[in-house]
Amino acid sequence: MDITNFLNIFKNKDSLNISDNFVLYECSFTSDIAENFQVFTDETYSTFNKYLKSNNYEWSFLIDEASYSIGSNNYEKINIDEDINSANITLSIFKKGKKVIIFNEEQFFNFLKSQTLEQILDIFNEYKNGLVFKNSDTLNVDSTSFIGLNTKELDYKKQTIELSTLCNFNNYSKYKYTPNDFDFKVSKSNDYLLDILKRLNFIFNLIYLFDSSEINGNNVLLKITGHKTFAYELDFLQLDLNDEYSKIFKWVYSEINKTEDKLGLSRNVLTVYLKENTLNIGEQVFLSILSANNTYIKENISRYIDVRTKAHNQIEHIIEKVNKSLEVFIGNFQKSIFVFISFYLTVFVLKIYTKPVVSAILNKETTIMGIGLLVISALFLIFSNWLTYLDYKRINSKYNDTKKRALDLLVEDDVEKILDGDSEFKEEKKFLIKRLGLYNSIWVLTLIIFLVVLAYTSDYI
Repeated sequence: MDITNFLNIFKNKDSLNISDNFVLYECSFTSDIAENFQVFTDETYSTFNKYLKSNNYEWSFLIDEASYSIGSNNYEKINIDEDINSANITLSIFKKGKKVIIFNEEQFFNFLKSQTLEQILDIFNEYKNGLVFKNSDTLNVDSTSFIGLNTKELDYKKQTIELSTLCNFNNYSKYKYTPNDFDFKVSKSNDYLLDILKRLNFIFNLIYLFDSSEINGNNVLLKITGHKTFAYELDFLQLDLNDEYSKIFKWVYSEINKTEDKLGLSRNVLTVYLKENTLNIGEQVFLSILSANNTYIKENISRYIDVRTKAHNQIEHIIEKVNKSLEVFIGNFQKSIFVFISFYLTVFVLKIYTKPVVSAILNKETTIMGIGLLVISALFLIFSNWLTYLDYKRINSKYNDTKKRALDLLVEDDVEKILDGDSEFKEEKKFLIKRLGLYNSIWVLTLIIFLVVLAYTSDYI
């Protein structure tokens, strides 16, 4: 049993009053009542109650004169006194959850017409998880991630958008909606609900494109600045809808990392075509935005190539510094070896020259001198490592500075592509650390060998 069939049970209805909104459907009237009158049989009550409970709705039915009341959780047959010929009857259905059934389209639309833009958005705020309208009087079927029309579920696949930081929407903390929440394409009949949703889509397209905006009652205040500055005050009930703004919005917000650039460019082009007191624009505006963007891209490509070349040159310079640091370390190592070998050969030659028969090459004095040279070499090793560590820090700092300068001119993704995720620099650092480890090992091993040779050839140790 639906609502229409229920009302048809009653004949000669007077003072019929019907209201329908998001949370309550109520129908009250005065009707003639015959003896042995019954509204529900056991079967019809079960069917009616099951239908409403399947939507998590509660309901009540009252006949005042008969003190008769039934509802979601109680049912009994009615007994009408013989002296009761007419009665005041009320049916109330309490809507709960995210499903909103429109029992009476005309009255539901009248309710919407009585609400301001702010009041409608306040109602939507009550449905944090979205809402689905069921209206058997319309053929429209569609859904977004927030609202559904005659659908079972919402379309969560539709992209969620964040308002650009270049847009100042004064009511954003209260109404965090996007144009996509109200983006409906179907319109197979006169549907005031769908008309409201299309108006909301238009308003939020403007909010997501203009510099500043504010919703106040039924009015929307807007301001845009580009080559010129325009300010508008719109009446929500008297909007001249324009699909071109939807095209521009979707293009601007299609790439998250380029939103601000596209938004600035779109505002510049829009303010060339906009006029005072009207937001009407033709399809040539969007085409002009695309053309301007192509020009902007060409200029950016030239800048991109320049930045890329400079970045590569600086990275090559940094890599040269890495190699130079290694060369300095190796040079220090070679000098250390050369000094000790020169010392040892000199002492050996002098010994042979002065004493043809040599039992030990080094005496006490030369042994102490040799040990001193080994100590100096060890200290030189530590000092060389410290210098290399300072170079390592400086190279890191230089690379990060180069990266920051590139980020001032290009977006992060482009910089990452140019630097290949820092892979080349990381490889050079690995190479530096690996070679340093190898050279340190050789240096230490050389000191140990020299110390063994010193001990073996000295008469002091």
